[in-house]
Amino acid sequence: MLSIVSSIYDPLGLVSPVTLRAKAILQRLCRAKIGWDDVTPQTSVDQWQRWLSSLHRLENVAVKRCLQPNNDAKLKDVQLHVFSDGSELGYGACAYLRSVDENDTVSCDLILGKARLVSIKQISIPRLELSGAVTACRLSSMVSSELDNYED
Repeated sequence: MLSIVSSIYDPLGLVSPVTLRAKAILQRLCRAKIGWDDVTPQTSVDQWQRWLSSLHRLENVAVKRCLQPNNDAKLKDVQLHVFSDGSELGYGACAYLRSVDENDTVSCDLILGKARLVSIKQISIPRLELSGAVTACRLSSMVSSELDNYED
């Protein structure tokens, strides 16, 4: 299980919602103190099988590599929007680039995402929301600095 979850290469965090579910299954096994050689409980095996059967859908994920509009129109406005959230399962943030060209065509593209599983230690929802906000601030800072470097 760990090998399969670790083999998903996602440096931009675009499939974090998918991988977070599998990591949650592994975390529940750790909480239950299931060892490497122990038999996995059937409920966890069933959850794992459902997750594995949906994994093939990742083949359909297409990532737009160029964030500039396809037409030759010049950009008139570019905005960075960052959202965050937290729940009992985890917390995270994502960054979108919203651009408007001179023809008033709006384009909105997911740039980056970051998700974390909650720690084994019990944490309150407000604390997880705050952790998501901190993650959002870090994402915003990183993406803003990269966009500033691109403009130079």
